[in-house]
Parts: sequence; structure tokens; C-alpha cells
Amino acid sequence: MTYCGMQEVKQKRPFRYDRRLNVNAEARKIIEEVKISRCRREIIKWAREQKEINARVILHKQSELEKELTAKIPDIVKITALTEDLVEAYKAEELFWRQRSRILWLQGGDKNSAYFHAVTKGRKAINRLSTIENAEGVPVYEEEEIARVFAEFYKKLFT
Repeated sequence: MTYCGMQEVKQKRPFRYDRRLNVNAEARKIIEEVKISRCRREIIKWAREQKEINARVILHKQSELEKELTAKIPDIVKITALTEDLVEAYKAEELFWRQRSRILWLQGGDKNSAYFHAVTKGRKAINRLSTIENAEGVPVYEEEEIARVFAEFYKKLFT
């Protein structure tokens, strides 16, 4: 006995390409060295590591900048260098989170994103019939019965 909407199968989370990989020489090296079948797994691993490293770099640079700004004799060259490093780290972090803010996937040019598929699946679920009443007003739940009710309705309508 099969009911509409009961065939849901849980899938693995989709792989999302991180745009920061486009300009990163280390990521390109990984892609070239690893076989295609392992490429996705290696990129995911590398991206996770880079996200953690970037967070640590930001905290470290912030504390260094704070020390330099509160020093008795601040070093302007070092302050400028730390600020530039922080700006780059913030840009990378912002790009990461901007890409993850699902609605921007479509605006950013990714037409085949997980967001697009989630919206499509949601619309499909809304449009799916899980119950319908037959001509006598009795609710029908089974997929075969729903199909039979539709067939009877249109047969009666067009004959």
C-alpha cells in the first residue's frame, strides 16, 4: 500500500563550489593532483580547513592590530599591513557567507544551485495530492485510488 508523499528518500547534502577556489593557487594544485573521483571530497576537506584557518587568521590579525594601535609608539607601516591583511581576510569571509546566503545564488549567476532545487522540490510537494474526495464525497488516500478518481471524473466529464 503506497501513499502519496511517502516515497521521500533522504539524500546527501549537495556539493557547493566555493568561488574563492577560482583565485587560490593551492586549490588549483589540489584539483590538478587529485583524481576526478576524489576531487570533490578533497575540495570539501580543503575548504573546511581554509574556513577554520581564515577564522584563526582574522582573530590573530585583530589582536595584533589592537596591540599595535594601543602601543605607546604605534608603527604606522605595521598597522597599514595588518589592516590590509584583515581586509583581505574579511573579503574572503564575506564571499563565503554571501555565497551561502541562498537567495544570492541566483543573483550571483548560479542557476543550478541547491536553493533552486529546494524551491522546486517544495513547490512539487505543495502540488502533490495526498488525499482527494471521490464523487460520493469519501476521502481517498491511496495513489492508485486517487488516479482512479481522476480517471472516473474526466471520463464522466467528457462522455
